[in-house]
Order: sequence, then structure tokens, then C-alpha cells
Amino acid sequence: MNTFLDASVIVCHLTGDPAELRAAATDAFTGDHHHFVSDVAIADAINLLETVYDVGRHMIATAMRSVLVSANISSVDTPVLLRALGIYEIDNVRFPTAHAVALAESTGVDGVSSLDSSIDRIRTVTRVGP
Repeated sequence: MNTFLDASVIVCHLTGDPAELRAAATDAFTGDHHHFVSDVAIADAINLLETVYDVGRHMIATAMRSVLVSANISSVDTPVLLRALGIYEIDNVRFPTAHAVALAESTGVDGVSSLDSSIDRIRTVTRVGP
């Protein structure tokens, strides 16, 4: 069966919380089923790991990379998500902003219209204020 993974399954697999559901969550990554993960589920999982579990940026990026390269997990655009994780981790940019930058890079768009000045640290795109 093919399914889309929700952020809660990803977070439970990574944190073991709640403990009684960890085996089921981990089975999503090791079982016979194939799963898809959306950009939104990745962003939501990152937000939960940051805010609820107080996990650091480097650990989050590493964990999300492992999710994205799991044999039975697919996403619509894994290279964009991996690039966004790199921007998030290295350039210290919020993940949604990093994702917008990665999308701009991958599509040849020159800039990102944003009030977030952290984009200015990234040399591959130009931040355009509204």
C-alpha cells in the first residue's frame, strides 16, 4: 500500500514519543509499504522537533536527510528538500524560507520576495522586499 506520511509519524519515529507508537512509526521506514512525504510534512516535522522537542538544527537536518533517503520513502522533489535542509542548517535560515530559496534556485527564479533579511546571507538568490 502507498501512503503519504504525516509529520507525526516522522516525529514519533525519530523521538520515540509516544513510546507505545514508536514500533508502528518505525515500521513505516522499515516495512514493506512505500510512502510519500510532502514538503509540508517535512516542514511540520522540523517545526515540531524545534519547538516541542528542542532538537538542534544540525540534528534535525541530519534526521530529515535520513528520512528523505530511506529506501521506501519518496518525495515530489527530494533534491529541493535536501538543498533546503542544507540552507536551513548551514545558513541558519528558517526551513520555510530555506525551502523558498531552494525552489527559486531549482527553477531559475532570481529572487524571493520576503521581509526575512536572513535570505541576504544566501548568495544564490536576491531578496526582494515587497
